[in-house]
Amino acid sequence: MGEGIDCALLRAELHSGRPGQVYLLTGNDGLRLRAAAVVLAQSLNCLAEDHGARPCGHCRPCREIGEGSFADLSFDGPRRKIGEVREELARLAQRAYIGRCRVTVFSEAETMTREAHNALLKTLEDPPAGAAIILLASGPDTLPATVVSRCRHIAVGGETWHTVARALKLEGVAPSRAAFAALWAGEDLAAARGLAGRQDCEQIRAQAVAFVAGAIGPSPEPPLELVERHQARLSPGEEAGLWLAALSVALWGVIAASEGGEDLLAEAFAEAELGVLASLDPLAAADLAERIHQAARAIAGHAQARLSLEAALLPAAGPFAGGASPHPRGE
Repeated sequence: MGEGIDCALLRAELHSGRPGQVYLLTGNDGLRLRAAAVVLAQSLNCLAEDHGARPCGHCRPCREIGEGSFADLSFDGPRRKIGEVREELARLAQRAYIGRCRVTVFSEAETMTREAHNALLKTLEDPPAGAAIILLASGPDTLPATVVSRCRHIAVGGETWHTVARALKLEGVAPSRAAFAALWAGEDLAAARGLAGRQDCEQIRAQAVAFVAGAIGPSPEPPLELVERHQARLSPGEEAGLWLAALSVALWGVIAASEGGEDLLAEAFAEAELGVLASLDPLAAADLAERIHQAARAIAGHAQARLSLEAALLPAAGPFAGGASPHPRGE
């Protein structure tokens, strides 16, 4: 599924043993989106006892989901009208036949009518026990904010940052600065070029690592004090959004380090920073990354930057806040 930032978060969540119930997968490659949805559905229903081995690809649910014949997976064409969505949600509320949970995938979710999105909202807020919903869309901005805010958003992309970093290095940018700026800017070469040219690029990287360590380290700092210490990064305009993007890169670093990606990380972080990232909990990083994503969306919608970041640092309500676990039958 590629090595994009959020794909690393998806793998961490699949291996955590406590996945969510409502996901939004976004990307421009429809085949890649469908493949990611299949992997997610397999993991939710896999019979392997070791969470880290899910999806195993060999048990009955994994095989049947891969073949498209699994009774507890609904993965058809787009459902655009309110009646179609309600019919599917009624099926979702039924008890799973053979799997751990029923999974419904709504492809091309951005094509739903406004009434269909509204019908979906209540179920997104409180999914049925033993059920999971996966929305597929080209981007989060194509859906109502009320829908996106109720989902765990995962951007499914390729390894485009490698290409951006390579282009920057060919332009004479130092390798570590090029790699961090490429991750910081995502797929946008022009934006990465501008970020790599900032005098405070390395300083922001170091501060982002320190912030993440202060948030999810063994002795976390009080949220208000942590945000106050980095208040200068929350200036009005684009700076606050860039700061949250830098935090997302550092959180990706935590997860990549847990997956044995030290060589990859060495391109983007200093040795001391890499040591800090490798010492942190990847599951805590995945949880915080989702909350940082929600804060970034709020700030983009003109919410107050400091308050949004402080809210993101509050203790998580738990992986199944607002809904029951999709594994009510136990392991």
